[in-house]
Amino acid sequence: MSSRRQKHVYPTNEISHLWFHKTQASARNAQANLYFEGETIYSYGSHFPIARHVVDNPTKKNPKPAILFTTRSWSVTTSGHVSAVRSAIPKDVPVFHVYNPALSPRESLACYVSAVEENAKSASERKMETTRNEDVQRALSLIVECKAFCKFFGLKIPTFAKLPKIDAEKLKRQQDAQKAREDARMAKRRAESEAWAAQRRAEREESDRMADLDAVALLVNIDGHHFVAHGNEIELLAIAAPTGPMSAICGSLPHAISGREWNDKNLRSPVRQHGEGNKPAVRRELSARLSAGVRDGQHARFFLGIERNNADFGISARQIDAFRKQITAIGRPVRGAIGRGEFL
Repeated sequence: MSSRRQKHVYPTNEISHLWFHKTQASARNAQANLYFEGETIYSYGSHFPIARHVVDNPTKKNPKPAILFTTRSWSVTTSGHVSAVRSAIPKDVPVFHVYNPALSPRESLACYVSAVEENAKSASERKMETTRNEDVQRALSLIVECKAFCKFFGLKIPTFAKLPKIDAEKLKRQQDAQKAREDARMAKRRAESEAWAAQRRAEREESDRMADLDAVALLVNIDGHHFVAHGNEIELLAIAAPTGPMSAICGSLPHAISGREWNDKNLRSPVRQHGEGNKPAVRRELSARLSAGVRDGQHARFFLGIERNNADFGISARQIDAFRKQITAIGRPVRGAIGRGEFL
C-alpha cells in the first residue's frame, strides 16, 4: 500500500504557522509568494528571507531555540507577509532582529555594531534635542539586544560607538512644546469636527422644516375666519363653454370632459371677515375633494369638510391654539402636487 501524499499548498494565513511549528519540511501558498523550506520562510524568493529558526549550540543535547527576524521592508505584500510571520511567533520565544536572517551569527553581530554606529553618527548631527534623543534611544536598544545576542550564541561583546549626551532640560522644554502643539492640533480637529457635525444637524433640521412647509404655506386670521392656503399649484381641467344662453355665474356649466348634465350646488365658503356671504363659485365638479385639516407636530390628520347632503358645499375650520395650525387644502394629491385654494 502506497503512503498518502503530503499536502504542500495551503492558504496564505496558514503558511507562517506551519513554518513556526515545523509540521513539515516545506509548504507554500497558492500564489507561491510566501513559502518556507527547512528553517527559513521567504517572501517572493530566496532573496528575501523573513525569519529563520536557530539554536544556541547545535552540539548540545537540548539546545535553546530562537528566531532571527529581518529588519528590512519591501512591498506592501511583503510587509503583510512579515507581519503575519511575526504574529505566528509566541511572545516567550527569543527574537533577534537582524538585517538578513540567512547570515551567520558572527555576520549578524557585525551588523549590530554597524547599526549602533549609524545611529550614533545621526544623533551627533541632529539640531533638535528630541530627534537626537530618538537616535540615542534606538542605539541603546540595539546595544541591549546585541548583548543578549552575544550571550545566546556565546560570542564576545564588541565595542560600540560613543553616543552623544542629551541635554535633559532642553529635551524637556522641546517635548513640552511639541506636546502643546500636538494638543492644539487635536483641539482644532475636534472643534472642526464638532462644527461640521452641528452644521450637518442644522441642515437636516432645515431640510425637515422646508419639507413640512413645502406642501402647504398658510396665512391665518383666526378672529375674522380669514384663511389663505397656498400649495404647489396644479392646472385644473378647462371648463367647456356653454352651448346656450346660460349664466357663467349662477348657471350650471357642463364638465370639461363629459357631455352629461350635472345638477351641482354652489361651492361656497361659509363666511367672510364681517359675516358676509361669498359670491357663488364657478359650478363644476372638482377632480379632487376639498378638506380641512389640523397640523399637529410632525403628523398631519386630515378630515373631510364637505357636506354632501344635496346642500351647499361648506369647508369647516377649527379654532387652533399656539401649537396647532388650521389649514385648508386639497385633500388628494394630483400628479404629485398639492392643489391651491383661497378662501377670503
